[in-house]
Amino acid sequence: MLFQFIQLRILLDLIAFFLLISGYLFIAISGAFNLGREEKYKGSIYFIIIGAVELIYKVTSGRVYNYIYMFMGYNPLSMTIVHVILNIIPSIISIITFGVFILILWKRNYENHGKKLLLSGIFWIIYSGILLIFYTLIWAFIPPMQILYTIFQEIVLGVSVLMIVSRIFLLVYAIKIKEEFLLTASIFLLSASIVLINFSFLDFMYL
Repeated sequence: MLFQFIQLRILLDLIAFFLLISGYLFIAISGAFNLGREEKYKGSIYFIIIGAVELIYKVTSGRVYNYIYMFMGYNPLSMTIVHVILNIIPSIISIITFGVFILILWKRNYENHGKKLLLSGIFWIIYSGILLIFYTLIWAFIPPMQILYTIFQEIVLGVSVLMIVSRIFLLVYAIKIKEEFLLTASIFLLSASIVLINFSFLDFMYL
């Protein structure tokens, strides 16, 4: 049973990784393709930044913690550093990329279905902000206990609805402006969010 759980967990992680990488890549491509054209939307440089930053971090962060443990060993300091790299930093990055930058894009495109970007950015900031708060409080400052981990998993599952809603609004925006690369990116990102919810649900059920 445990072996099957681990296998399914690894599979979902790989699927989510592929979907996220693809989504970030197509967002950057969308921005690059429309750079300077503005036929579809204004401020395409922000889509390039969003895709590039998220892509680079996603590809590199998964390897960094191995080197940290290799050179520092397993101790409270190295575990804290790894936690910050894998949980706190990506929350901060996503607040900036899919939150703040999306709101900037809303301001530049408010007359061109920009309200969808506004809602996507707001829901994402709330989602990532809640995760950032709990990652910081529960793991960085409070000794990890089983009951706290269980509560945290329940919160992750609850706020994941906001992640899905945010991705849906980004998808609707891409459909409205008829931008194929952004539409492809949105589909990948929404699919990744669904996989991640299943990933979290699997962890919660196994507690």
